[in-house]
Amino acid sequence: MSDNLDNSELYDEYDTPEIIEGANIIRLGQSLLKLKNSLEYARQEAEASIQNAEVMDKTEIVAEAQSILLSVKVLQQKMQNPHIQEWMAAEEEIPF
Repeated sequence: MSDNLDNSELYDEYDTPEIIEGANIIRLGQSLLKLKNSLEYARQEAEASIQNAEVMDKTEIVAEAQSILLSVKVLQQKMQNPHIQEWMAAEEEIPF
């Protein structure tokens, strides 16, 4: 390797298709895990909002929060898709 390579040449040399694919797999898995965690947080907050609105007898807010909660639960069920589960698991298995 020559001492007078610029950074782009070094980047190209080490940026093999395998490394690019591995990095993409990790990014996808990480984003799916973040989405899963965000949905869990949204579920918890929707449930808390329902309880708080019920205490205040705010039926219109209870209804909207229940609708949001239902949507979150549907999305959480979609996250159980085997393909999504596989990609989330892959993020943890890539040896770097």
